Amino acid sequence: MQFTKKYLFGLALLPIAINANADTIYDSLSAVSAGFNLVSNANFGPLADSFSTGANPFSLTDLQLALTSNDASTSGTVTVSLFSDSDASLGSLLATLGTISDTSLSAYTPTTVDFAQSTPIQLAANTRYWIEVSATDDSSAGWSYTTDTTGTGVATEFNANSFQVYANAGDPAQNLINDPYQLQISGVTAVPLPGAAWFFATAVGALSALRRRHTFSNVNQA
Repeated sequence: MQFTKKYLFGLALLPIAINANADTIYDSLSAVSAGFNLVSNANFGPLADSFSTGANPFSLTDLQLALTSNDASTSGTVTVSLFSDSDASLGSLLATLGTISDTSLSAYTPTTVDFAQSTPIQLAANTRYWIEVSATDDSSAGWSYTTDTTGTGVATEFNANSFQVYANAGDPAQNLINDPYQLQISGVTAVPLPGAAWFFATAVGALSALRRRHTFSNVNQA
């Protein structure tokens, strides 16, 4: 019983080895808008931007986009979705992140729309994903784009419309280049604390030694 309590205590130390840091892994939203493209299937849509996680797992908690409508009288519906990546193109649908009506958008002027996630979405480390914005045919919603690719995580990613996938930046002679759409992706990155691996290995070793000692003691008592 005594060993079991010590073993459980050692396991309880494991979460201490992980630190959670608030993080923004993609941000083209802070840049100046250069215009917008319509997102409905009847126009250029759906539209999409890719983003990538870093060396550690990431929990997506908030997504913000710069959206507008091109006609104040329309009442279509916009849907924002998370997709996997398939060789620098959209893969499979992973989650619907939110919807909004044209009537809730500011006409002619892109403004920030927040899609906070009540349940964090767990994303794998070192993995590319896509945010897709689609709309019903009766929608006049538009997604703002920017010529500025200096924001966090922007320059090495891609964007897409219903016709083509484009690089956000790079050599025009090597890639089809198109301006990225404006969004910001925030959440929590799980980061191992410095020395955490050594600490946990030491704790496991100590617990193993205690177990051997406990077993040896039982043998002697027998």
